[in-house]
Amino acid sequence: MACAWLACFHSSAAGEPPAQDSLQLANGDAIHGKFLAWDKEGVHWLADGSEKPVVIAAATLTEVRFASRQPQGDRPPPANIVELRNGDILPGKVSAVDGTPLTLETPYAGNLSVPRGMVKRIFPGNGGNMVTYEGPKGPEEWNIMKTWANEDIGKNWTVHDGALTAAGWGFAGCEVKLPPRARLEFDLDQKLGDQGTTGVDLNLYCNTKDMPSDSYVIGIETWQMGKLIQLMRHKDGHTKALSDSVQWGKPGQWTMLHFEILADTGTKTFWIFLNGTLLGKWSDPDEFAGSGTGIYFRSSRETNATINHLKAGIWDGVVDAGPHSAQSEPSKEDKLTMANGDNFSGTLKSIAKGKVVFTSSYSDITTPMDRITSLELASSAGATPSTEPDAVRATLAGGGTITAKIEAWSEKGITVTSPDFGKAIFQPGAFTVLRLKPAKP
Repeated sequence: MACAWLACFHSSAAGEPPAQDSLQLANGDAIHGKFLAWDKEGVHWLADGSEKPVVIAAATLTEVRFASRQPQGDRPPPANIVELRNGDILPGKVSAVDGTPLTLETPYAGNLSVPRGMVKRIFPGNGGNMVTYEGPKGPEEWNIMKTWANEDIGKNWTVHDGALTAAGWGFAGCEVKLPPRARLEFDLDQKLGDQGTTGVDLNLYCNTKDMPSDSYVIGIETWQMGKLIQLMRHKDGHTKALSDSVQWGKPGQWTMLHFEILADTGTKTFWIFLNGTLLGKWSDPDEFAGSGTGIYFRSSRETNATINHLKAGIWDGVVDAGPHSAQSEPSKEDKLTMANGDNFSGTLKSIAKGKVVFTSSYSDITTPMDRITSLELASSAGATPSTEPDAVRATLAGGGTITAKIEAWSEKGITVTSPDFGKAIFQPGAFTVLRLKPAKP
């Protein structure tokens, strides 16, 4: 699943050493240093403390993180955000939708032309406000509880290189400004402890200055036979299960987990997805249990876990069941959602000069882009997402993602090819993270 995400990166805290680029290898090794170039031979890299660059085969890498290329300070939000059917997110300004292609003006790659059938949703006008948090960026934004029951637990949670790590039990909270309808996603890597188990609880809609606090709790337990996930509510010192424990995974299957949680506080309903699979939908029959708009993680004594790629923001109310869950038939009509909650089915005729022209079953609707919440485009034949075998997934410095094959990379620009928008040249500092699929041995 994907949504329109826009990130704003913070500069390093005063007194901290300059951030370095980093490589993650398929064998688990991590290398810090400076990225120099990318060509057919591989990634040209200057390791920390070394005077001579080396070339590392791209097939041996799983991630490249450009900490030194992250822009400093805030930037204006994009006029629109476009979500593609492969999950990519393209921020920019939709200058034209008339006929087949969509034209997106971007500050990072010029104009991109995307076939209409590859576009899943357009978030107009208020797209820049859709993300309330992305990180972790640094320890200064996290409230890590120092003591609990006369025991020092402050050292058990750390923030480094864009990751939140737990090695023992404790609490780590962050004010992510969860909206009433929220989407939260993150990656979690857990390793079993000496007792064969490990666990992390995620608390939602909590007060991060007073942990533990009233909130909704997602319990995540890893053990030798798989994983158990359960939704609970914590109110006035009492915890109540809202769901049975759901088992996921197979014995010996220890892969990186991607969690996505959708929450509607109005109906007190939660959807939990794991690696794109809908685990369940649960509602709270009692009064709302939350006490704030933050989150915190609670670890156990056996916890050995890393959390990264954490994003929080506004959810548009659309539930996409994902490729592994039962789904309804693809929509044959476009859907327009207005800022006041009105919904229309029909056909998007055009977007031009900041106005949307939409034909519904009873009339044509012409409205400014900033008066609508989202446009969902109908599925069409031949619009199945495709990805080249050696494609990488890149995170944009201004927020968003693309999936493309890197053809060339130099100080002048990054040349990529994509089945969605063809060949394009991105600015040299356009990407902050590259995620690769390592070659099979």
